[in-house]
Amino acid sequence: MTQHEYIFIAISVVLGLAMARLLHNAALLVRSHTRVTHHWATTLWGACIFIYILQ
Repeated sequence: MTQHEYIFIAISVVLGLAMARLLHNAALLVRSHTRVTHHWATTLWGACIFIYILQ
């Protein structure tokens, strides 16, 4: 494997972990929606970050 492939694999792992963390935190917010109040901008920001990661 070349150096570029190692770099792409490392970046893919980091992005995969970032997506997993975003989805986990979104699930926590959905489960505790009665106890937690959050602003719409936070949800929009999280959605934008998720879309950015997917690109």
